[in-house]
Amino acid sequence: MSAITITAEERDALYDQILVGLTGIGDVWTAIEARNFEAAERLGRAYCDDLRLLLDDLGWGGGCGGPVELRTPANVLRRALARSPRCTNSGANAKPGNFSSPGER
Repeated sequence: MSAITITAEERDALYDQILVGLTGIGDVWTAIEARNFEAAERLGRAYCDDLRLLLDDLGWGGGCGGPVELRTPANVLRRALARSPRCTNSGANAKPGNFSSPGER
């Protein structure tokens, strides 16, 4: 798979969305305590995808200020983007360049 390059603005929008999503990571523990292991697995996999994208491609903080090359496997990238409300497409049609403006939540 060839890498996908996104702009600094797209990187920042995706980064912000992932950080907002990570605020709910405690829900994994809540699901485990409730013995709802199906939900815990689903949530854990979603957080895993988001963290992988963050750790492997986006980095922490403000980024480099330039284009970012996404090397995360396509299946992980598709799942992460499909969960992003900033992505105007969904599922298999998700494309990194389809984000709404940063003010829209």
